[in-house]
Amino acid sequence: MTRIFLTLISLHAVLTAVTIWLGFVFEPHNLHAPTYHWHAGLWNTLFTTLIHSIVITYFVGTGRWIREVSRVYKFSGAFHDRSWKAKMQAIPFAMGSIFIIIVAAGFGASADPGSTVQLKEWMGLTAVRLHFVTVLFALSVNLLTYFFEYQALLENSAIIDSVMQEVAKVRASFKMQQEQSIAQVN
Repeated sequence: MTRIFLTLISLHAVLTAVTIWLGFVFEPHNLHAPTYHWHAGLWNTLFTTLIHSIVITYFVGTGRWIREVSRVYKFSGAFHDRSWKAKMQAIPFAMGSIFIIIVAAGFGASADPGSTVQLKEWMGLTAVRLHFVTVLFALSVNLLTYFFEYQALLENSAIIDSVMQEVAKVRASFKMQQEQSIAQVN
């Protein structure tokens, strides 16, 4: 999962760079030019949400798998507890990042000169500057979130490896008992 995650955030970095570039290249008073930035921003928002949703879904699925394997093989709850801790290291940040990127996109929509909903000024910031500030904040939060998610994914991967090692030990022990039983019958 870590390779997939790194690939996704690399693609996200490219999409974010293009979106920001499009935001600076086009003049805000031209009603048609911002549509490129608007579309790129929309896809960027959706892609960011997708990445965090994949991470959340991964943790939900692997947490369930670890719990079920631990129950079936009668392992202690230590694996599940470690998995829960890793999950809780990432999921709140992921949810916050999704919220913040949607807020930044909303401010972007209000800064669009072709929009029917216009935010004139708030706290001394024009709509364009407010959008820019929220984008910078969202970008910073997402970078921090990616760090926490990556650390949690590494930890979860180590937990899964540990569970698989324990399962292999139990299976090897069971196979040896079966072979001994068959040898005693013969």
